This record gives sequence, structure tokens and C-alpha cells, in this order.
Amino acid sequence: MVIVGGGFGGLSAAKALARAPVRVTLVDRQNHHLFQPLLYQVATAGLSPANIAAPIRGVLNRQRNADVVLGEVTAIDLDGRTLTVRDEGEHAIAYDHLVLAVGACTSYFGHDDWQRHAPGLKSLDEAVELRRRILLAFEAAERTR
Repeated sequence: MVIVGGGFGGLSAAKALARAPVRVTLVDRQNHHLFQPLLYQVATAGLSPANIAAPIRGVLNRQRNADVVLGEVTAIDLDGRTLTVRDEGEHAIAYDHLVLAVGACTSYFGHDDWQRHAPGLKSLDEAVELRRRILLAFEAAERTR
């Protein structure tokens, strides 16, 4: 069983298979699980990024049938039942069953130029960037008093 994605869906699927007689391989391009409901707290400087990100290997460390692969899936061969993962190089991972739990991305409804003015809030990088913008706006407001 290969699960692509270490968010809520991917981790839930992996944990549900903890006692199943299968090997579980979870692939994610990040080495941490992100608790997205608290991203706004990072963006508003209420929490540090480390407070809402837990290492995926740590979350699954007691699950003996689970392995974690850090890398980005670049291709899926449905007929050959393999996926290609890019990390330091590229390699194939075979699967009997595949779960795609890759999450969502911000949509600007065909207006990608909006991104400059309205950053998304789906990753730690985006939360930290939004926090930077908010703090700079406060600094600018202080200078205009």
C-alpha cells in the first residue's frame, strides 16, 4: 500500500492500516505533517511554525508496518503499478494499492495575478510570508503617526 500525502487524509489512511497485514509506504515532499487549522496563528505571530508541524516519521514511529519516503511524486504508471519519486534522484516505488491524498492548493480562479495581493494560507511558507507582510504593515503604520 502506497499513500501519497502526509496531511490529514494520508495520515488517517496510514493509521487505519496500523494492524492490517500490509506494508504501508507514505510519500510526501515535506518531512512534517502540518496542522493547517492553526496556520492563521502562525500568520498572526501567535504561534511559531514548529508549534503546528510534527515530523511525519514521529507521528508514525510506533507503527511497525509503515515507512516514510521524503520526495515528490513526478509520475504514476497505473498499468505498471509504480510511481516515480524524485528526491536526490529519481526512483520507482511499486504498489498493489494506491491512495492519493495530496491535499489542495489555493485557486485564484484564473487570475494568478491576484496572488501578489492575496497570498494563500496552505503552507508554513505562506503563513510566514503573510506574517511578514502583516508586521511590515504595522511598522509602516507606526511611521505614519
